Amino acid sequence: MKKLLALILALGLLCSLAWAEDAPPELNWSDLDTEKLLESGEFQAISIQDPELTLNYWIPSNLAPADVSAIAPEIRPIAAFATEDSKYSVSVFALRVNSLEEYINAQGVADTANLMMVNGLQVISAEKPDDDLDMAIVPVDSTTLITFTFSPLNEDGWDEVKASIVASIQLPQ
Repeated sequence: MKKLLALILALGLLCSLAWAEDAPPELNWSDLDTEKLLESGEFQAISIQDPELTLNYWIPSNLAPADVSAIAPEIRPIAAFATEDSKYSVSVFALRVNSLEEYINAQGVADTANLMMVNGLQVISAEKPDDDLDMAIVPVDSTTLITFTFSPLNEDGWDEVKASIVASIQLPQ
């Protein structure tokens, strides 16, 4: 009986270690130099009604709000920011989809999609090289997504800014 119990405990330990190795990476706002970031930008809030949700995210002050009113409503972001020269941009979309998997496949990012945890929220990061975009997809429920797109895809210094924006995505405190 003792050997069986020891075997069960050993198997449980091995399974927990294997699960821990497969745990998605975590990114937290509190792990960054938040004081410095708050001096160089501010938090924005986005709210959706069905289901009701508010998310906060940080945007650096060199990214100004962009006018999105001229964009067709069916593809219009709920928020957009860009540098004065439009070299760098962030757009935020609230989307209704049939399923997360279908959306990821339709975007052509299934090969680059990776699950991570951001401030306790599940976020899928993905690259869309053909469109020169990085994406952070926040599943709200099975058919509602908040999607952040970042352009350009890779640029010295910009990757750190994108990571800081993604690390800031959080529920209101």
